Amino acid sequence: MMMKVSNGKAMEKDIKRFDYWFSHNYQELRNKLYGAFFNEDIFHDTYLYIRNIIKTNNVSLIDFEPFFIVCYKRNRQKNLTKENRYCKLDMSFFQSIKANEELDIEELSKPDRLAYSILSFIKKQNSAIDYRLFKLKVYDTNCSYQDLSAYTGLSPNIVYRKINSIIRTVQQEQFFRKQYSSIAII
Repeated sequence: MMMKVSNGKAMEKDIKRFDYWFSHNYQELRNKLYGAFFNEDIFHDTYLYIRNIIKTNNVSLIDFEPFFIVCYKRNRQKNLTKENRYCKLDMSFFQSIKANEELDIEELSKPDRLAYSILSFIKKQNSAIDYRLFKLKVYDTNCSYQDLSAYTGLSPNIVYRKINSIIRTVQQEQFFRKQYSSIAII
């Protein structure tokens, strides 16, 4: 099922082959794994996990599907206990959150100032809905992609891509690294 690859070009080829396989078989995989315990977040995390294995370990997979299913089930099992600590939110919760909150930046500690700066940056760079999605997933409540999908009407995959795009933008912003070099950013 697996074999070692020593060539960097072969590794890139395997990553492209895996990306193509995943996008081509996306719906079929979801249908196979869909059940009482299907979790969209774990599904996408499994994709990233396997892609990282191929990239960092120079491993070539001959057949992706069985490995993907085993990794998904293992990740789901590990995350079942984590999921139980979150509550499912109804629409009244989302409506009760203030859209514009104002904080006195002088009262904040260094990590809080960093969070405030990042949130201000994200608010300026993105649409209001993208900003709200980011806050709900990463900063405020750690909502699942499924809950955010139900809240916005967008697919979980689109919500996932929007949030990860914002995270990558923040991670690449040099200002935060220079200003707050003693604090790990996201």
